[in-house]
Amino acid sequence: MNKEFIINNIARLTADELFEAIEQGVVTFEELKATGKFIYEKQEKVRALLEVKDRIRLEDEQAWTQAKAIDTIEAYRAYLRQYPNGEYTNNANNKILLKEQSGDEERRELLEDIRNHPRDYSPYRVNGLLSSGQITEDDLINANIITKDGLFLFLNSPELPPEVLAGWDRIMPVMPNRTDIYFFGIPSSGKSCLLAGILHYMFDQALINMDINNMQGRKYANALLSIINPDGLGYVPNSTPDAGINYIEAEIRRVEGTKADMHPVNILEMSGELFTNTYKKASTTSNEQDKKTIGTNSYLHNENRKVIFLVIDYQETLSPTITSGMARQALQFDTILDILDKEKMLEKTDALHIVLTKSDLLPEGAGNLLAAEEFIEKRYKSLRRKIRDYREKYDFRDCQIIPFSLGKFMMDQVFQYDSTYSEKIYKAIIASAFYKPKSKRFKLW
Repeated sequence: MNKEFIINNIARLTADELFEAIEQGVVTFEELKATGKFIYEKQEKVRALLEVKDRIRLEDEQAWTQAKAIDTIEAYRAYLRQYPNGEYTNNANNKILLKEQSGDEERRELLEDIRNHPRDYSPYRVNGLLSSGQITEDDLINANIITKDGLFLFLNSPELPPEVLAGWDRIMPVMPNRTDIYFFGIPSSGKSCLLAGILHYMFDQALINMDINNMQGRKYANALLSIINPDGLGYVPNSTPDAGINYIEAEIRRVEGTKADMHPVNILEMSGELFTNTYKKASTTSNEQDKKTIGTNSYLHNENRKVIFLVIDYQETLSPTITSGMARQALQFDTILDILDKEKMLEKTDALHIVLTKSDLLPEGAGNLLAAEEFIEKRYKSLRRKIRDYREKYDFRDCQIIPFSLGKFMMDQVFQYDSTYSEKIYKAIIASAFYKPKSKRFKLW
């Protein structure tokens, strides 16, 4: 868009488009204002966007100044982690490159950074370091960063078989007279990892019977179970396809002394894209031509009771991906809860939980529940308040904040499984899902 077009179309252009034009130097705020067509409400929106951008620029410059003052590889990497697309990204990368060429001291520093920030080192990046000779496989193993088996898995991570990653048209209708377990969250928030951890815990402890009525879901569950071997070594699975959904029909065992009752459940996990599309559409409804929401196939609208887990990505909260026209994680959750209420889904809900994934990245570690609660209270105060209000309105049985991690990450995609956090999710499910006692008479737990 040129300046003349913008001046003549101020009323038609959105605040975001006018902001982009100002950022690109096509026109100035004062020039827009001088036309007399720049209404006050739109001025305020553009001014707010400019203020945010100016604040980010200032913080970026301050962080770069601090990194230069420290002048170490770790300081420059810390800057890149905070501002991966910052004004001084190329400068930081060049500084790192020069320092990495200086010898053994930098090699030790690099290994220490890999140890302290394993998720920053993808297989592609590590292969580059190995190919360039900056580190060797023995360096990684001898520094106790990763085991020999773990390194092989890291460099040769398999993907989930494509045939188990289904679309809506390949999924059977969910079974009635069960509790539907939902995991909702944005793309790459860790929902598949969360489900893999829970399934592994329940299967290992003989707490789950998966039905073969829905073989597609059974095969998906088996694929997730296979990403963690019997010794607990595992890898992060690839993301669910954009329109992907998987449904596992199962019974979960609740053991108390010698008594074992079964909870019949439908476990539903779907791609984060369906979650964000629901936000954009402001509805869970869909049709044959538009199978792109969390409510497709009317699963949410059935008569089954629900247990809902809102899966919040800790890492994404700290470093949000800024995309045109898309709200941040907290706003999407806030809005979708109101949509579920409007469409009477919360009336059928027995429990509504927040799960903080990747919580091993918390400074206090994944095991510190108080730190997780404080983080949610600080970053998701409105969501917490809204959940409390809805709990009072609908009398949910349970609402928890549950920190989750698959375990200790050796490097980006490889971890040593720890069942502690998966067990907490299992207990949250059986605390609210109705169960089927041996008398075969259904009653609430």
